[in-house]
Amino acid sequence: MAENLHLGEKQDQRRYWHFWLPITVLFALMIKFPLRINQRESLLDTLFYGSIVIECLITAVRVYKRFGKRGHRLIAVILLCAMLSGWQIFDLDILRLEGPSAYAFSATSGIFEPLHDGWAWYNLRFPNPNIMCNALFEQYFGNNFIAITYEINRDATWFACGG
Repeated sequence: MAENLHLGEKQDQRRYWHFWLPITVLFALMIKFPLRINQRESLLDTLFYGSIVIECLITAVRVYKRFGKRGHRLIAVILLCAMLSGWQIFDLDILRLEGPSAYAFSATSGIFEPLHDGWAWYNLRFPNPNIMCNALFEQYFGNNFIAITYEINRDATWFACGG
């Protein structure tokens, strides 16, 4: 009877693995290519990534209560997902000052083309003293409300200083 119960727990853990492993890989990719919501401020990004962190922590506690030490690998993956999502909050709210100094998206060429290239400059809370007018530069693909970052330069010189 105990063996059957253990096999049932493996099946239940497999359901968690099928969800959390791809999500963790997605958030690992989002370290390099983060999703940004509403470029003018970071509140919606913080709420989005913060809710993911909270959901990860709740799920890790649930997995621990349900499987105990047999779920330690799964818990490690879920906590990695929380850490990767938490990095976005740290990057947006701790490393940068609120809102971009300047941002823009290319003009719409038609109603059926809602996705454009864009860019934004952010002032850093802890600038590099070796770089004059150190700023963070990001390039996006999307629109003003939701965009995927495809380039991040943390050692940029702000364009108003001749960068």
